[in-house]
Amino acid sequence: MGLLCASTRVVLQQERPPVADPDRDNDVRAIYSRLVTQSADYLIAPETYQTDDYPNESCLLIPKEHLADFREKRADFDRRKNTTRRVPTSLETPKPYVILDPNVANEIIWNSPGLSDSPIVRERYPGADHILLFSDVFFNRKRNVALVQIDRWCGGVCGVSRWIALEKGKDGVWEIRPWARCVAIA
Repeated sequence: MGLLCASTRVVLQQERPPVADPDRDNDVRAIYSRLVTQSADYLIAPETYQTDDYPNESCLLIPKEHLADFREKRADFDRRKNTTRRVPTSLETPKPYVILDPNVANEIIWNSPGLSDSPIVRERYPGADHILLFSDVFFNRKRNVALVQIDRWCGGVCGVSRWIALEKGKDGVWEIRPWARCVAIA
């Protein structure tokens, strides 16, 4: 479960530099943009977090035509699960958002029992209830099916964590699919 450990993994040093792939970066940006647009939150952690917990089979409703895609995503997960990367700074969303400075994120996470207890949040971001934290995005080889974990963190072990499955339509737009159904609440 990413949420319970997210506060300890949010701003970790990257273990290995990612290989430059502008097309992948564009898909990641589009997916994060989609998720921010659908969220009520506007504070975003500056880096992805590492997750060792791939969703178990009972949490995935994989259509038969996508079984191979999910096997490929699992292989991508196994390759990337120990990598952190910067969240793209230019998300395409009509909603206001703030990608926190790494030092500010560390200060909030390590020195505040709850998000609303943070003087930084009270002074700079009044009304913020959660920080969005993203895992890396895991793709199939064709990069038209994706899986990402998103956490809404409110301090300590408070928050909600869920996996989200997406599919890229013929129009190039990423759509959320009901293939990941488990949610962890703390």
